[in-house]
Amino acid sequence: MKAAKAVVNGFLESDVDRFNSMVADYNNRCVEFKYRKGSLESAKNDISSFYSELQVEGVSRFPTNGNSGTPSVAKSKSNYETKKYLDSESLAVDDKNKLMEILSTNVSNCTTNAECEIGLFSLRPVDIDHDGNYEYLVTHRDYCGSGGCSTFLFKKSKSTGWHQVASAFGEVTIGNKQVNGYQTLIVEGKVYRSAGGWDMKSHVYSWTGNGYQLSRNAP
Repeated sequence: MKAAKAVVNGFLESDVDRFNSMVADYNNRCVEFKYRKGSLESAKNDISSFYSELQVEGVSRFPTNGNSGTPSVAKSKSNYETKKYLDSESLAVDDKNKLMEILSTNVSNCTTNAECEIGLFSLRPVDIDHDGNYEYLVTHRDYCGSGGCSTFLFKKSKSTGWHQVASAFGEVTIGNKQVNGYQTLIVEGKVYRSAGGWDMKSHVYSWTGNGYQLSRNAP
């Protein structure tokens, strides 16, 4: 709406009426709302990836036929950010505490290759280091958007108990290759085209001993 407002022709009644309709629609649907803790942060994270596309969409609502008043909107290379390390996002404190309780007491029946649902969490057992003990790929319903969900990898150790090893926005699967004793992770997400539609893009991450780092190697 900010981008649209910048190009509205105040002397053109149709432009003014169209923009006022957009404002009325926003006020009707978005002024009052409730959300779970952690949802707002997740939503902001989703939207930040589409910022340039949203600006382009706002400007396109009010064609200016090349007028000099049109703001310059930079096109993003991709709304699927390629991260060097998989450690940038964490669960909100309350959600993390609930997950710790689940991992400590309620995962005895969640020890197959199938995903299981416990409350708002989905847990997928994996054994990334082949030690016979399960790690878990975890998603939470409130950490999802149009491009996918945030996925968190949790592992248990004798010294620290359950702790987060990695996090990524998108579909996370276990690769076939083992690096430094850990299986690679493949992160796949949507890349939206400026002209419409989207493609899937994937990246492989390898264990360095301290975390998962972007790798050029095959999965």
